[in-house]
Amino acid sequence: MDEPTLAEMIRALQSDVSRLLSTQERYVTKEIMDLRLEKLSENQAEDRARLDNISRIVWSAFLGPVIVGIVLYFALGKSP
Repeated sequence: MDEPTLAEMIRALQSDVSRLLSTQERYVTKEIMDLRLEKLSENQAEDRARLDNISRIVWSAFLGPVIVGIVLYFALGKSP
C-alpha cells in the first residue's frame, strides 16, 4: 500500500481538529445551558416564594378583615 501524502495527512488532521473543536463547543455550550437552567430554576423558586409571601400578606391585611367585618355585620344584625 502507498503511504498517504502530506496533503492527505494535513486534510485528515484538519478534519480531526475540526471534529474536536465542534465537540468541545457543544460540550461547553451544554455546560453553559445547564448552568443557566439551574440559575433560572433557582430564580423561579425565589419568585414563587416571594409571590406566596405577598399573597399571604394581602390575605391577612386586607381580605381577612373585610370578610370578618361582613360576617360580623350579618351576625350582629343590621340595626345599630
